[in-house]
Amino acid sequence: MGRDSKELHHAAPLNGPVLSIDSQEPDQLPASEAALAVEQEDRRMQEVLASLDVLVTILLQQYPSPPDTLVVISEGAEVEEVESTIMARCVECIRQHLTCHAAMLAEFSQEAEMVSPLACSGTTASYVQYWADSIKLNTILQNPEQFQCLCAGEILTLELTSAVLSDNHPVHRMIIPILRQTTLIGLLFLDYGVVQLPLKLSEIAVIKSLSGMLALAMQRDQEQREHARIVSTLQAANVELTRMNTLKNNFISTINHEFRAVLLEMQKCSELMRDETLSLDSLKEFAVDIHADTRRLLYMINDLAHLERIEADQMDICLEWLNINVLITVVVKRIRAMYPHHHILLRLAIALPILLGDREKLTIVISNLLRSMIEFTPEGGTITINSQVQENSVHVSIHNPGPGISASGLKRIFERCADTADRVVSAMHERNQELSMAQKIVQMHGGQVWAESSIRNGSTFHFTICFA
Repeated sequence: MGRDSKELHHAAPLNGPVLSIDSQEPDQLPASEAALAVEQEDRRMQEVLASLDVLVTILLQQYPSPPDTLVVISEGAEVEEVESTIMARCVECIRQHLTCHAAMLAEFSQEAEMVSPLACSGTTASYVQYWADSIKLNTILQNPEQFQCLCAGEILTLELTSAVLSDNHPVHRMIIPILRQTTLIGLLFLDYGVVQLPLKLSEIAVIKSLSGMLALAMQRDQEQREHARIVSTLQAANVELTRMNTLKNNFISTINHEFRAVLLEMQKCSELMRDETLSLDSLKEFAVDIHADTRRLLYMINDLAHLERIEADQMDICLEWLNINVLITVVVKRIRAMYPHHHILLRLAIALPILLGDREKLTIVISNLLRSMIEFTPEGGTITINSQVQENSVHVSIHNPGPGISASGLKRIFERCADTADRVVSAMHERNQELSMAQKIVQMHGGQVWAESSIRNGSTFHFTICFA
């Protein structure tokens, strides 16, 4: 059951009456030997007290006041991980001044009954590797009574065999419990090698002091780690709140833009209807367009979360079988009436496969791309719309021969808030929201959207929708 352990050798209470372990204090010594022993003991105690003073200094220096949590969260500063240097320095100091072969400080989890090494100091690299992983405490102890002794604050002395430490020779190990009030929170392992040193009353007192100091250090270490975890969680929540606030602002801006675009279309149609030379059939067509725009406006009013869900990638699409050429024809018919001074040339494939898509949203894509292209095409210019089958997709392109877009502007043309000195892209700033929306809708259908431009050949919008 024990990990290298053979038997419980000695026990001394940590929080009770102090007992001697292998105390060798003869009642009578020659005067010279007694004086020498007193001098050696005094020197040893001075070294131990100096060690304690060093440990206290380490504790005070290694734990500066934590930064203001609100400042860390608001500024988004990275939370520094709690380093274990203080524990390593403490363990090294303990090993040197208690003259033990190796020392290891571990954290103890009551729930899992696991011992997790925090710091290790040994004369060989194999000892550090020996304590590399967390282990069950019952694999170290021999019986449940030993665990009860540790919980009661008693120091255990074990005799064990370890090839890691002494080539399978007996090794004497002390296990010092570290308590927070009455709760076992850690263990300090001291391995003395093949020779068991006599443990004096003064050394037991020092170990008791070390145990109390390490309990405070481990408590502070746990508090810092918990503080870092809480700050990290709050930072993530703050980032999410910032993202949601940005979505809200973009949503309001887009809704405002969409409302204005629909109302503008209705206004243009109504102005055209005032022309007394229009035939009855033309008036009916404009009335149908106004009716369609009204339905679109009502659709947006009844589902204000529509665009917000696009930004949050949470919008559902209503799939139905459709022909993309039919959607293009419907959109172009309405746009031609609104922009009579622009020529729209259709070069549609004779037979396109039907595909699954959201009719309303794909209509928005075609309308947004076409209106954006018309806005920056001089009057009298021609916009050409092509459709064709490309592998397993329907490929639609909208081209105008107007001034091209610079390479830097082209990279950001689908960004919602593009800010560029490029003359054409700056003019297209108001259309960027529509282009961004079109891009997201196409991506929701599993397709791609992109733009091409050159100074001589003009600009082209492309998008693809898969049909298989």
